[in-house]
Formats: sequence, C-alpha cells, structure tokens
Amino acid sequence: MSGPYGGALFSATAYDANDSMFPLAFGVMSSENYEDWLWFLEKLKIVVGNKEVIIISDRHPALLRSVPEVFGIENHAYCYRHLKENFSSFLSKHNTRGNKGKENALQFLDSIAYGRLEHDYNVSMFELKKYNEALATWVEENAPHHWAMSKFPKQRWDKMTTNLAESFNAWLRIERHHSICNFLLEHMSKLASMLVKHQEESKNWKGCIRAKNLKLRCRKILQRVRCIQSHRSRMEYLGYVSGEPC
Repeated sequence: MSGPYGGALFSATAYDANDSMFPLAFGVMSSENYEDWLWFLEKLKIVVGNKEVIIISDRHPALLRSVPEVFGIENHAYCYRHLKENFSSFLSKHNTRGNKGKENALQFLDSIAYGRLEHDYNVSMFELKKYNEALATWVEENAPHHWAMSKFPKQRWDKMTTNLAESFNAWLRIERHHSICNFLLEHMSKLASMLVKHQEESKNWKGCIRAKNLKLRCRKILQRVRCIQSHRSRMEYLGYVSGEPC
C-alpha cells in the first residue's frame, strides 16, 4: 500500500482464456513476512480447491518457504525476468569480453530458459560452459528446475515471469493511496466492471478461446515441431507443446 495507513498488498492473479488478467485473491497484510504469506496462501488454497496451481514468484524469501508448504515445491516456478536480472549482475562481475560478451551470455541464458527439450537445454549449457564456466556454474546453482522450461516438471503454459502481478499493481496504482476500507470498495467495483466487460467480449468468441489467440498458439506449436528420420522409408514428427491447448 502506498497511502499513510501502511501495510502490504498481497495478491494472486491468474490468466483467463484470453490471456487477460483474472484477479483471484488479494489481502492487506502487515508486511511481507513468512507468517503472513503462509496465511494468505492457505486461504488461496481453499479457493482453488483440488485444482493444480502453478505459482510463479520473484523468489522472495518468505515465498520460498511458504509456497512449497501449501502448493508443493514442484509447483513453484521462479520468475525468469528476476532471475535474468540476478544473472546479469553476476555477469557484470565476471565478464571480460565487453558489452558484446554480455549480450552473448544473456542469449545463452535465454536459450537455456526457453528450450523445450532436454537436448536443447544440454546443448545451450554446453555452449555456455565453453563460453564461461563460472556462468554455467551459476545457472546450475540457481535451481534451473524451477525456471528452465525443459526442466520444470509441470505445465506452465509458457508463462515465465511475474509480469501479470506487475500489471495488477499498476491497475490499482491510484486506489493503493486510499484508506484500506475505501481501497476494498474501489477494488470490488473495479473488478466487477472488468469481469462484466470480459464476459461481454467473450460472447463473440466462436470457441473456448478467442480466435486470435487460437491462431497464435497453433502457430507456436508448428514452430516447435521437428521432423526426424526414424527409418529409411519413414519420417516422424516430434512436437513438444508444454501445455498449449491446441
């Protein structure tokens, strides 16, 4: 909260079928400590029930403890944007090849993060080790199974960052300056208006998701398909879709 009343705004925000923001829960807490996050996540767990939920966080120390307790450690994904910033800071201390070298190292990290197959990950890690072994060690020591797409054990629907949380905070940038009571009323009114708008827009869809998004996702899937020769007279296609609904 930004007003004179203090407190920390907790939120859990999901994506709807149109890849738009869908606020699930929020709370005004005393501070971002372990006890408050644990309480908030336990209440969130009641809301989502038995549905499997992937939590993407910025690796705040309190979340590193509380998310695994409530949703399981295998369901905790780390925000790649925050991790890349940390890697960039480490890189600045170990880079001896100037700006071009830093750019190359960050490209290696992108390949490691977004590679969909174990083979892609291994190739990118091999190239990074050849480039700078200290950087490869940093990657290995920073839990790639929580952020590299090929290593993460669950479906994360191509969502790699906490940008949606930033959008939620920006959405309430004015209301956060008001008293807690006014904030709650303004938030509920704003949320109701947004949901009604999205409902009206969805009436024009011809399927369960908007046609534009369906075409985009199918195009992504086609880009991921590989053709391999498994026999002299036969070609096979290998695809990895990472939870894409197409």
